[in-house]
Amino acid sequence: MSKKIVGIKKSLAHTLRQSQSTLLSKLRSASTGNSALSNNLHSASASYLHSVPSNSSHSVSARNSYPVSASHVEPIRETLDTSSMAKILVIGETGSGKSTFINYLTNYFRNGTLQNLRVAIPSRYHPQPTENFGYNENDVNNTSQSKTDSCNQYMFVHNGKQYLFLDTPGLADTRGAQQDDKNILCIIDAVEHLGGLTAVVIVVNGAVCRLTVNLRNVIARLRGNLPDVVMDNVILVLTNATRHAANFNITSFNLNGNVYPYYMQNSAFSQDPATWSTAALTSLQYEWDQSMNELAALLGTIDSFKTKSVSAFKTMKDIRYSNDAG
Repeated sequence: MSKKIVGIKKSLAHTLRQSQSTLLSKLRSASTGNSALSNNLHSASASYLHSVPSNSSHSVSARNSYPVSASHVEPIRETLDTSSMAKILVIGETGSGKSTFINYLTNYFRNGTLQNLRVAIPSRYHPQPTENFGYNENDVNNTSQSKTDSCNQYMFVHNGKQYLFLDTPGLADTRGAQQDDKNILCIIDAVEHLGGLTAVVIVVNGAVCRLTVNLRNVIARLRGNLPDVVMDNVILVLTNATRHAANFNITSFNLNGNVYPYYMQNSAFSQDPATWSTAALTSLQYEWDQSMNELAALLGTIDSFKTKSVSAFKTMKDIRYSNDAG
């Protein structure tokens, strides 16, 4: 009987080694291109395979264990599950502060400070990004031309919640209406591929007292190209402004549905850190803290929204293609 038990133990150990080896092989294959992950998996596999000797008579308990076949191994998920992710479209005119808004979000999610700024999108005074995001920026010193020619995704995790912010090309830039039409199609196409949309964030320069010609063009294009269903709940981010000292008249937007305004002083990225005096740092720290509080409230509002289908975007896209063909 004892020989039979020893034989069972050896068989169980061998089966477990084979199954685990197969699983680790798949993980190593999935980690191709990520040297850090690949190295960690290599170390982990070596450690595990040495921890279960094939001839050990005490590595597996014959009473409490059973063979695990390859069919029982949980399949490897090679794509990110975004079903519960909040997906937010960020739009605005060129020079409104969209890139700075993304940078402030990055600092909020990744615990940046004035003394240790997190840079997702390079800018004039911070030309080197600190975060590993993909971006496609034009001349960071030219504020009259959209710095972004494509739609870029920025994903964050906070308190177990996933957020995806889709940064888009600026509207109403100096390249004219034809470029805006291309940007609108880029936005619609990008949103269509998201599979759902939770909120729309419109970024506006809060230092402007009223609707300029450019702002009017932006609003007109939004109304003409974005389905009404996604404009039911709009988050308005006013840059270069504080909640108690903003000049912009929100009602001038005349948007249908609910509008939720938030305010952000973006001085941390719009000024040269080399010029900051002690007094300036004190003021900037206050503004920074206020902006972080506004972002926390903004995320709370996003959390209260439900993700909507983007089928309306596809319908709008089909209509535009149909009209262009006609």
